[in-house]
Amino acid sequence: MESRAIQNKLLEWERIENPLAPLSSIQQETIFELSEVFNYRPFPTELETKTENSLVSQKTVETQVEDLSLSYLGLELEKIRIETSKEFFDWYFGVEEEQIKENDIIYESYKNQLENHRNECGFLLNQIEAALKDLDVLNEQYQLVSTKTNSLHEVSEHLIAEQNQLLEISDEVEKRINYFNEIDRIISRLDSPTLSPSSEVFIQILDKLDECIGYMESHPKYKESSSYLAKYKHVLGRAVAFARSYIVNTFESATRQAQESAAEVGGSSNSDPSTKTFALLYGKFRASAPRVKDLLKQVEVRAEKRQ
Repeated sequence: MESRAIQNKLLEWERIENPLAPLSSIQQETIFELSEVFNYRPFPTELETKTENSLVSQKTVETQVEDLSLSYLGLELEKIRIETSKEFFDWYFGVEEEQIKENDIIYESYKNQLENHRNECGFLLNQIEAALKDLDVLNEQYQLVSTKTNSLHEVSEHLIAEQNQLLEISDEVEKRINYFNEIDRIISRLDSPTLSPSSEVFIQILDKLDECIGYMESHPKYKESSSYLAKYKHVLGRAVAFARSYIVNTFESATRQAQESAAEVGGSSNSDPSTKTFALLYGKFRASAPRVKDLLKQVEVRAEKRQ
């Protein structure tokens, strides 16, 4: 309907009286020239000559025909006839539409390329958005794992610190408990039948008893410290009595041996008995002195402390 209304308007342009768009003389000449171009008729193919001029003319005509649009070609081949103004305008609009389409071919092709690129970019954009979403999910998971890991690390450090603290407390408690547990070990060693007061082991037992007694005396507020202090002092008394008994037995043994040697020397008349007796007595006690000397020092020191 719109096309028909336009055609009617165009028909009114060339009305003889009061045309809507009267043509100027130049425009009329242009239309006349166009009409002359369309009036040209190519030679029939059956009349083709072999002259050089005819071949050139034929090529020129073919080139011109190829350059014509379908509408012009239709006029040229007399497939379209224009006898009225309406037919002319119909033909004109067709020509105009063909020219527009021909001119738009490049732009249409470029537009199609742009649309393809746009589709590809849209596809890539969708993939990028999907990848970004996946990255966001991974980031959230990483943050969650990182938070849990940091929390676990902090808890582990706290537990390690507590463990070290408990180990220190345990070591300290064990050191203090050892002073209470030492009593049984000392008694067991004192009761050993192979223990000799002159040995280094006995001196170590005396030193350990002194250490434990000193610890109990310096920590009177500990539970049962007074009881264990009494036990250690009792064991120390046993050890000192054991040492005293050993010293007395040593001196008694040396005395008996000296008396026996003196009796033997007295029965002999070959030399001065007093000189030999002194040498024998001195030798017996001299042999026992090194064993008794250190032990007497230990007993004297502890006797002074108890006083």
